[in-house]
Amino acid sequence: MPSKTANGKETNYFEDGKIKSEITYRNGLKNGETIVYYPNGKMKYRINYVDDVKQGPAEWFFTDGKLYQKRSHKNGEQDGLREDFTPSGKKITHSFYKEGYVLPGGTEYKLDGTNRPHPEILVEKEDQLKKRQVYSYKFTLNDDVAAVQYFICLEKAPNAYWKEQKITRPGNIGVMELALKPGQMMQRQVTVYALFRRTNGYEGVIEKTIDLNV
Repeated sequence: MPSKTANGKETNYFEDGKIKSEITYRNGLKNGETIVYYPNGKMKYRINYVDDVKQGPAEWFFTDGKLYQKRSHKNGEQDGLREDFTPSGKKITHSFYKEGYVLPGGTEYKLDGTNRPHPEILVEKEDQLKKRQVYSYKFTLNDDVAAVQYFICLEKAPNAYWKEQKITRPGNIGVMELALKPGQMMQRQVTVYALFRRTNGYEGVIEKTIDLNV
């Protein structure tokens, strides 16, 4: 652990003498580029810091030194463009983040270079629970994903989806329950967002707007 007054570059080594990491400090905090290496001497990743907080561009590499991922940070969170690559150098993801959250409009690529379609949100209106005056909607995706979180936004508000409460249930199913009386809020719209993650690490956002005919 560096002292609070540490300044300059700190170099750490593996037992065989190869460089393990290079870290630049100012007043005991990481400032500038931090580089970490694999035991074979190839670069593992490099990240820029300002006062111990990730800021600016960052890159990760495979053990052979080929680029695996590049992205940018702002105030410690992913912010801006992120791209992921295969060991052969083919780009498999192209997405944008804001304050740590992925934004709609990203692209996932197949190995042949063509776009891989995003899944779609399927909506099923379940039976009304008359005793509680609750209307229930179930959300699923039409494609397999590693994980998914659903968010809702009453009356569409662009760029606000991440502020809503997630409604994910086990099995990647989302259930939204509205306690409304019959005829209340006729035709009012609800926007459902699904933040999903593939097994290859790609994150995407899709949305679907539905009318509440209750």
